[in-house]
Amino acid sequence: MKVGDKVKVVASELQGVITELFPAVDDWKETAMVSFPNGKQVEYELIDLEVPTPADTQAAVEDYVFWREAIEGVK
Repeated sequence: MKVGDKVKVVASELQGVITELFPAVDDWKETAMVSFPNGKQVEYELIDLEVPTPADTQAAVEDYVFWREAIEGVK
């Protein structure tokens, strides 16, 4: 992973962009600062992040469209 990569938090469906990488030091693992669309920034260990595959992204878009149409009605 590198700065600028879009990533997904493994434990949730949150997606953001890596803004900084911090190397491993002593017993600390390598971490990354992730910026989310709402402006919030959170530091995660790299093992807690993954680069979403196009299929994951497409599935998320399809789910969003489905639920939005279900709630608002198809226009």
